Amino acid sequence: MNIGKNEARNLYIALVHYPVYDKEKNVIATSVTNYDLHDLSRLAKTFDLGAFYLVTPLQKQIELMQKIVDHWINGKGKKLHPNRGDALKLARFAYSIEDVIQSIRDEKGAIPYTVGTTARMGYKTVSHEFLRRMLIEQKIVVIIFGTGYGLTSEALESFDYILQPVKGKGDYNHLSVRSAASIVIDRVFNC
Repeated sequence: MNIGKNEARNLYIALVHYPVYDKEKNVIATSVTNYDLHDLSRLAKTFDLGAFYLVTPLQKQIELMQKIVDHWINGKGKKLHPNRGDALKLARFAYSIEDVIQSIRDEKGAIPYTVGTTARMGYKTVSHEFLRRMLIEQKIVVIIFGTGYGLTSEALESFDYILQPVKGKGDYNHLSVRSAASIVIDRVFNC
């Protein structure tokens, strides 16, 4: 069975910049990037998702990303590349994961299932097929991606599920979050 438009719009993605680890396992807030904003908005638009959330507690970074979005939706970028603005209309900003959940709850009238991503296997690990079935069953889902050296253990433990890691053929396992998110969404829709 295929995921239809209504089911696709029950799927959200969030890119979390806090709480994440640095390489020494300190909890930090990473910097937002223009590439992530554009590419994950385009991913959300391509698969007709509910929205893409960029999560950071840093007000100045949210203000910067809002200026970029405004440039492409209302400014000169609208004339230069109208498709870019169409994708960026799906970008939303939140200060915390809890704010993302509340925003989706306000929109959909139900609390979404939270699905964390990590390169580590965990006890709540589910497959892409499992998420596909959830969407077909009209469940509301947000897949949460981390930046830096990954989401904190406390964040992962708070989620309903953990998605199986993206694995390649070799031992190297350091995809960009944009690449990993694209693979994950394609696998959910086409497994």
